[in-house]
Amino acid sequence: MSKRKARSISSTARPLSPRTLLIFGGLVIVLLVGALIWLNQSGSGGAAPLATLNTRDVHSLAFQPGSPDIIFFGHHNGLMKSSNGGKIWQAIAAVQQDAMSLATQSAAPDVITIAGHGVLSQSTDSGKTWRALSSNLPGTDIHAFAAYPKNLQTFYAYVVGFGLFKSMDGGARWDSLSASAPQSTMGIAVQSDDKETIYLATMDAGLLRNTDDGRSWIPLGANTLGRAVMAVAITPTTSILYAASERGLFKSADRGESWLRLGLNTTGLVAIAVSDSKPQRVMVVNQRGQVYRSDDGGNTWNSQT
Repeated sequence: MSKRKARSISSTARPLSPRTLLIFGGLVIVLLVGALIWLNQSGSGGAAPLATLNTRDVHSLAFQPGSPDIIFFGHHNGLMKSSNGGKIWQAIAAVQQDAMSLATQSAAPDVITIAGHGVLSQSTDSGKTWRALSSNLPGTDIHAFAAYPKNLQTFYAYVVGFGLFKSMDGGARWDSLSASAPQSTMGIAVQSDDKETIYLATMDAGLLRNTDDGRSWIPLGANTLGRAVMAVAITPTTSILYAASERGLFKSADRGESWLRLGLNTTGLVAIAVSDSKPQRVMVVNQRGQVYRSDDGGNTWNSQT
């Protein structure tokens, strides 16, 4: 193209009018806001939450053993239950206590144990009726609780100010397991393959692992997970470990030595559960009460399957 033609084209171009610029700018803003709302609601992969639980807080999750569509959700004022994979939730009227932790075991599908602030109770009929468990624990402020998968009588409890305890008679008598467990412990997971392994989720010391009856604690994935780990869960059959930290949701297949960050970018995850009968089914809840579910081990999150 000659210089003369180029000058001719340039001289005939007209600037956009203020009205056109205003319309264009408004359209850009609308698109940006829509994109931000979509990202905030959907995490990654376009997965919107299954449901939003409007409770004061979010504490715990547990699948009913043998029933991957039945999930229990614990909060400060009680317990909720979903019978359709997390889409619809109803309150369990018999529980109006702080269900900070939930424990279920494959060998007894109808047994649920809850622990929290001044709470240690158990149901043997899937939550219809409850009884308080008497114990010799030195305190009643239980911030974390778990059951040993292979023994119905074995439980673990972290009591604020006193450390980690273990019971081998169904929660009546407790022995001190570790006074050195961090004060910020918020979750316990127990692995039962070749040897008993205990994992602690803590708010200021990261994720810890123990294999010697509570005597020593090994930090895991500090550079990946960070120091604030809100929840930990393990598949009873495949020993896949999941951890929710300040940096996102992670998965480990080698006892916490290496970690894969999963593609769910919603922030503030505080509860995780994995189904024993369908170990690829993982469910999480964030601080806003938004429920997400994966049916392929956390690779994708799709609320409609």
